[in-house]
Amino acid sequence: MLVAALGGESGRRVSELPNGGILLWIFPRSAIREVVVYAGVALWLRRELRRRTLDEFQRTLWRVPVIVAIANVLLAAPFVLVHGSARQVLAEQGGQIGVRFLVRIIVACGYLALVEWIQGQLRRDNALGPEN
Repeated sequence: MLVAALGGESGRRVSELPNGGILLWIFPRSAIREVVVYAGVALWLRRELRRRTLDEFQRTLWRVPVIVAIANVLLAAPFVLVHGSARQVLAEQGGQIGVRFLVRIIVACGYLALVEWIQGQLRRDNALGPEN
């Protein structure tokens, strides 16, 4: 993310690695879009936390990775469509877009699995208590 914050762009040569390798930054500048998506998801989760039981809410959490990934695509789509370059963007960056989509889902699901595993370990050791 630091490279993106400093102005690195998708597919731009950022630095050379040993043995002739090249480091390419596959995440374009999208910090504002990320903030909007995560703020929206946080507000939705806050509402769901009040409406659902704890077990229902934990099942709802597993929808978040897919919702975040889809929201990121949907928020970027209007800019591509307005410029009339959807075909060009998909031809040039379709693979990178797919990789970013999968990376988001895999990392988020891994994080949720880790949190649930830790919570199970704490429950097993009675560190959380019966109500959590």
